[in-house]
Amino acid sequence: ESAALRVKYPKDAEIARRLILEEAAELAGGEDAVLPEIQGEYSLVSDMEEVARIVEEARREAVVGFELVTSSQAGQSAGLMGIALATGVGRAYYLPVGHEQSASFKEAFSSFDELELVEALKPLLEDAAVLKVGYNVKL
Repeated sequence: ESAALRVKYPKDAEIARRLILEEAAELAGGEDAVLPEIQGEYSLVSDMEEVARIVEEARREAVVGFELVTSSQAGQSAGLMGIALATGVGRAYYLPVGHEQSASFKEAFSSFDELELVEALKPLLEDAAVLKVGYNVKL
């Protein structure tokens, strides 16, 4: 783990850390791949109070980047797995939703109820004063 990277996990940190590093190594070309140093603070969010704090942070910043993480690239059959939000350079959050579909991730952390999470994000998403920058949102 880079000294410049701080990752916050709500529980079972080592399991979540291992899964994330395995996924990153696979994407980079295998176990021996050298991963680039990452600057910033990235958090795995586990409770609705933190979601409310992130919504307020994004509204203060007046910009939010977001990505919908889905179970496949197949549009209408894809399930929502999570939502990634960035409220500034090097400051991002992952809000898990559908990870009960994945046994390896389910053991690492719990998921939000999809409807409850959407309701909590609604004030941010409907705020015309906040610029929304989306990635992978057409699914």
